[in-house]
Amino acid sequence: MDNQYSYNTDVTGGIGIDGKDTTGRRSKAKNRGLEGLRGIAMILTLVALLIPIVFKAGDIALQMIYVVVGYITAVTSFSALKKGQFKVSEFYIKRFKNYCPEILIVFFLYCGLAVILVHSATRAVGKAVIESVLGLVLFFIVFPALFIIWNKIAVKKGQQYSYIFLVVTALVIAIANAIAGEQTVNVYPFIVGMIAALVTKKKLKYESLPKDYKRNRLLMFLGAAVLVIIGMLFFTGENVFLRLAAVVVVAAMGLMVWLATASYLKIGGVVDIPVFKMIGKMWLEFITSFAGLTALFAAKEWTGIGARLILAVLIAGLTYLLNKIIHFIGPDSIKEKLKAAGNYSDTKGKMIKMIPLFIVTVFMLLGLFGLFVFGSTKDDAEDSTANATTELTTLPVTEKITTEATTEATTEAPKPADSKKVTIVGDFMLQGIEYTLVEYMPDVYIDASQNRQVAYSDDVVKDLKDNGNLRDIVVIILGTNGDFEEETGQLLIDAIGKEKKIYWVNTYGTSLPQINDVNKRIEKLAGKNANLNVIDWYSLAAAHPEYVSDGGPFLTSDGVDALSKLIYDNVH
Repeated sequence: MDNQYSYNTDVTGGIGIDGKDTTGRRSKAKNRGLEGLRGIAMILTLVALLIPIVFKAGDIALQMIYVVVGYITAVTSFSALKKGQFKVSEFYIKRFKNYCPEILIVFFLYCGLAVILVHSATRAVGKAVIESVLGLVLFFIVFPALFIIWNKIAVKKGQQYSYIFLVVTALVIAIANAIAGEQTVNVYPFIVGMIAALVTKKKLKYESLPKDYKRNRLLMFLGAAVLVIIGMLFFTGENVFLRLAAVVVVAAMGLMVWLATASYLKIGGVVDIPVFKMIGKMWLEFITSFAGLTALFAAKEWTGIGARLILAVLIAGLTYLLNKIIHFIGPDSIKEKLKAAGNYSDTKGKMIKMIPLFIVTVFMLLGLFGLFVFGSTKDDAEDSTANATTELTTLPVTEKITTEATTEATTEAPKPADSKKVTIVGDFMLQGIEYTLVEYMPDVYIDASQNRQVAYSDDVVKDLKDNGNLRDIVVIILGTNGDFEEETGQLLIDAIGKEKKIYWVNTYGTSLPQINDVNKRIEKLAGKNANLNVIDWYSLAAAHPEYVSDGGPFLTSDGVDALSKLIYDNVH
């Protein structure tokens, strides 16, 4: 496609493990835009966190980070290969040295923070942090094999066949994940980045390119960016079709990376402004902080708009702080820091030098303590059996709240009901109350997803039925995320089945324009289906404004307990 303007072919120059240039000024121009794209993705993720009603799949922006990691990994490996220096053992050693210490530090730090704020969720927070980097770890494990096979095919069959191999591999992984609904351990975006790095670029001069060529490349970049935004707005991953649509969005991100790093275009220079580059360099601290803090806030049941604002600020602040602390106490420099502290004659100087290391050590020890002390309770034991108290569909980090955390029994705890017959399907409203619900109904089966809507929830119900998890009593907590047609609601009822007893919790929220229409449709459906009853949360919340934050729909701690008890009283 570019041959008419090319001098000769060339693959992109080298980038260091942290996105730093290792081959001189020339590669800086070739690989600009990477940190900027990562920085923009991180900002978009925080914006989506603040307004989930608008960005129903905001987590998809995180995939750009993984695409760039795949790109950088492929570029550094190709640079070493050209010099005859690529060795699998050295690849693994470098990645272990550069990533493992930081991941472990962040893991124990957030476990320590969980011990202080909500000790029963220590394991859940730690699990969220680990899951945020599982795809990265798996990619590093399989990359040498993919890279070596790609190179052998390129040598024997030609570059075209080597690209086909990578594309087919990426598609097989993406389609398998989409069908299985598995999103946590997904190497597809990394392989997309790898493809973007290894696809041949041409040595062109910007000034010599025709105007329509420049315009078309710019339109390609903007079109891909628009597709990413559409994905954040709508591609929630609720069913296989939306997950396949998300696959296309990640491919568009690969195109954006490929165009941004093209040395003959100026796109990379536009996105690589200093503030975006600075943010983009802290990507690993960001994804782990995002996962850890989101799980922590979910465990505390802090879900209101104010809580989301605080969460976004904390993610940004702790990302920056962790970046500075981890670089300060890097494994190679701890001994130097201790030695430097010892050279100070005054106690104050020694303390100042030792404070960061001391704070990190305390939190890590707390985290280690919490994992052992709060990670072996009765509820955790129940979680590991077939009769787990709560099982959730595997979803992206902000769409998933694990329930391995325990709930402390008190003398005023309600008498447990026979909840083995109950399945509850819902959205973020269900996520916000599930810890309290399991106090009332210990054996309930919960399937919650933050951005879930009534549309396509019939597919969720069919999956539950196929897996034997759709019990005799089904509670629906849907409608807050958006309006739906009566026919769509009837599809959901039909999917559950006439033999099931169904309860539908109606909605409340003064800031949501669709609430009245949603509640009217729920009432109409109840009038047409003898097995459907309405749980009237609207009337209770309207009579008790203290149950909701800022007029709803987000709940206060009193509201969490009130809604949980309301469901319990109706069902039992």
